Amino acid sequence: ISRAKRSNQQFAIFFIDLDNFKNVNDSMGHAVGDELLVAIGSRVQASIRDSDIVARLGGDEFVVLAPEITGDVKVEELAERLIKAVSEPQMLAGRKVVANCSIGIALYPDNGQTMEELMANADNAMYQAKSTRDGSAIFFTAEMNLRLRERMQMEHDLNVALESGQLSLHFQPLFDTSGQPFPGAEVLLRWHHPEKGNVSPAVFIPVAEATGQIVAI
Repeated sequence: ISRAKRSNQQFAIFFIDLDNFKNVNDSMGHAVGDELLVAIGSRVQASIRDSDIVARLGGDEFVVLAPEITGDVKVEELAERLIKAVSEPQMLAGRKVVANCSIGIALYPDNGQTMEELMANADNAMYQAKSTRDGSAIFFTAEMNLRLRERMQMEHDLNVALESGQLSLHFQPLFDTSGQPFPGAEVLLRWHHPEKGNVSPAVFIPVAEATGQIVAI
C-alpha cells in the first residue's frame, strides 16, 4: 500500500476459494485433499507474474497480490489464467480430479484504502462469484456491500421472526377434476414482516438454507 501510494499505482487482490473442496476430502480422504492443495498452490504460482505474490490463507483459500496493475483488462487476463490453471484435470490417488475455483477481485485504491478493507471486499466479491456459478471471477462493487448488509439484516430478521411467530403456514387445497374426493393440500410458508409486510419465500428461503435457519423453520 505504501509503495502504491508513493508511485500512484493500482494493485489487485485476488481472493481464491476452491469450489466443493469438501467433496474431495469426504470422498477421497484428507491426504488426497492435501495433495490437491499443494498442486493448486504450485499451479497458481506458475500462472502469475514474477512480481506477483501468492499465499495460502488456510483451508482451501489462496490470495494473490498483483502490484502495478495497469487496467481492468490485465486483471481479467490474470483471473482467467488462474481459473484455467486451477481447473486443469489432474490425477490423484488413481482418479482424475477437476477442481474449480471462485475468485473475488478488489483493486487499490478504488475498493479500499487499508488491508482490512481490501481483504474484506475481495472476500465479499468471492462469495458473489461462488453464488453465480463455479469457476468464475467477479470484481468488487459498492453494490455488493449493500447486498451483504441487506442479507445480514435478513438473517437477523429471520431469527426474530422464528422467535416471535411471524412465520405461518398456508394450506392451498388440491382438487381432482375427475370428481374424486378432496385429496389434500399443499403447505406453503409465509412470512409477514411487521415493517416490510409480506416477504416472498423466493427471497428468504435461499437465505435460510444458506445459514442453516431452514432447520428451525
